[in-house]
Amino acid sequence: MKTTNRILSLLLAALMLLPILTGCGGSAENPPEPPAGTAQSPASEAPAPETDPPVTEPPEYENPGKNYQGETFTVAAVDYYAQGGGFWAAQKYCEAYTNETTGDVLNDAIFERNNKVSDTLNVKLRTHSLTGYEHCAEEYRTILMSGDTSVDFCLMNGHNLPTFLGSGMLQDLNTLERVDFSHSWWDQASVEEFTILGSLFAVTGDVSLCVSLSPITYFFNKKIIADNNMDDPYQLVREGRWTVDKSIEMSRAAAKDLNGDGKIEPESDRFGMAIEALSLTYAIHSSGVRLTGRDADGAPYIDVDKERASTVVDKLLPFYNDAGVTLFADHITGYSNVFKELFLPSLMENRLLFFNNQLLVAMDLREMDSDFGILPPPKLDEAQSDYLCPISTWWATFCILPKTNTRLDITSDTLEAMGFFSQQLVTPAFIEKSIQGKTLRDKESSEMLELILHHRAYEIAAVYDWGEINSMFTTMNRSGSSTFASTFEASRKSAEKYLKKYVSELKKSMGN
Repeated sequence: MKTTNRILSLLLAALMLLPILTGCGGSAENPPEPPAGTAQSPASEAPAPETDPPVTEPPEYENPGKNYQGETFTVAAVDYYAQGGGFWAAQKYCEAYTNETTGDVLNDAIFERNNKVSDTLNVKLRTHSLTGYEHCAEEYRTILMSGDTSVDFCLMNGHNLPTFLGSGMLQDLNTLERVDFSHSWWDQASVEEFTILGSLFAVTGDVSLCVSLSPITYFFNKKIIADNNMDDPYQLVREGRWTVDKSIEMSRAAAKDLNGDGKIEPESDRFGMAIEALSLTYAIHSSGVRLTGRDADGAPYIDVDKERASTVVDKLLPFYNDAGVTLFADHITGYSNVFKELFLPSLMENRLLFFNNQLLVAMDLREMDSDFGILPPPKLDEAQSDYLCPISTWWATFCILPKTNTRLDITSDTLEAMGFFSQQLVTPAFIEKSIQGKTLRDKESSEMLELILHHRAYEIAAVYDWGEINSMFTTMNRSGSSTFASTFEASRKSAEKYLKKYVSELKKSMGN
């Protein structure tokens, strides 16, 4: 479940070349010097060339040499930008469009990306604004149902994909013959996860700024760590010891009745963790619990590791519902947005150790006086091979192609150009300037950021939630009742029924 990240790939390539460039690893042209007393073959006696030829990586992107004569190309996307921004700092950007440079590096990178695409293909990029994630599916569906062909493709958040996939409103992205989804600006984990029966109806990558905003992250207060002589979280991650049990242990150690009144209250005392009902669902995915498998034809089927899922629930459910340690958003009233009005201030005021939320929250922490860091979600145990960072399907956006689009050449070329120039301009601006340069306070957090983005994890059942096979964990967390075995059996039967119907409808829409 790893995304191919261009920046990381280039770094890895450079590291791989170090032995060649330094001469200590040897190569076909420069073999390592044999130990003293070892006979050399005639071939090894041949002098090496004075200078090795430079090793370069062939460019993935090639200008198609097309001139589309200033044709308009329209992308539908949620546009808080046109509305003056949203509740979160990240919502002041529209990932598809900005009409001017402002000096903000991320805004200006989007502007430059669009200019590069326009200049390369001689196209005029236009955005059809969708008003918000609450209504964008309905708005875009209305466009498609009306027969309007003006929108060429859409960046739709994952939460709303079920409105379209299997409906016959979308066409297979693999029909775009000039788009190569193995290119590094496409997230290979998303390509793999959303390829169904050999067809690809949704995909993401660098073209989506929102997918970089969406990974689930643990923000932590460094002062609380230092004051309580806790283990260095960064070192825990590096050593593979950042686990669910460790996060619970540290959270319980941090919780404290600060004013000594004998009551633990959200506004005045210190807590170990801040979560929402979805946090248990995210923990299921970050613990490596898959909900689906694929048959020989590439069709999904329900396949849950019940023992592992039960372990996650048994460990976290009591902890999440311990009001003396954990701030649980769904159990706190009196706020219009408890995350921004209580959880963030608590972190900033050194009254919260861990805040479990999307990476986009980092942009709202720029004014925090105390130092903070970021971590990937913990592994279930040390035996788990990788840290997995599930995306928020509410925030992450995916490219979808309407059935009404018959301009497949210009669509192919524009999508590839947007992906490539996003990788070159927008993603680095987000990582290096908006996050690393302005928000993160130490090199270790930058290291963690790269790990988080490189380990974005997708689960198709998190999008479709057949028979509540995914949301059942959220329901359990909200109720505080550990009824995994019975809840799973009820959901499994329903999920299999709905999934079978979905696959049948999908085959029908594909003409099978």
